[in-house]
Order: sequence, then C-alpha cells, then structure tokens
Amino acid sequence: MEGGGSSDDLHAAAAAMGLADQLTDLPTDPATCPLWPDSIQPVRLFALLLTQWRVSMAGLMGLDYAAVPVAARQLGLRGGHLKRALEGVLVMEAEALAWAREQRG
Repeated sequence: MEGGGSSDDLHAAAAAMGLADQLTDLPTDPATCPLWPDSIQPVRLFALLLTQWRVSMAGLMGLDYAAVPVAARQLGLRGGHLKRALEGVLVMEAEALAWAREQRG
C-alpha cells in the first residue's frame, strides 16, 4: 500500500480486528485497483488510520480521530487538502461501519 503502510500492515490490522479472512481477495498490485487522483490522499489517510478503530463489546464504533493530526503530518496534508482527505475518510468509515453491522447480522 503505497504511502499508507505495507500489505503486511493491512493484514496485521485486519487480524487485530478479527477480519483477516476478509482480505483474501483484495488486489495487492495497485495497477489492478486504480484510484482516481482525487481519491489517493483520502485512501492513504484511511490506510494510516486502520489501526485506530474504537471497538466496544458491540463491535466497531468508529475511528479515533485523535490520530488524524499525526497521520496527516506523515502524509504532508494541511488546510484544504486535509479537509478533503478527511471528508473521504468519513465516507470510508461510514461504509466500513455499515459493512461491520451487516457482518454481525
């Protein structure tokens, strides 16, 4: 995962959340999963936040946004670029939470 950690980091984060078996079909070559240019920074920011989920007995609660400044600094995101990236993260977080709710049944 360019700019957001390695594939090993992703698998370790997924395993920590009990989701390792869900990663079996993910593409590992960026050429097989292209991103629109406007999506690159939000995806990179989201990838850096993968280990920052708040979890309760009910499951995933949401991302811990206290980690955003550190992740944003690592990517060099500031001002409007950070705002746009964070808007994308909010969308991905909402989709991840909806998926997690579906998995719980």
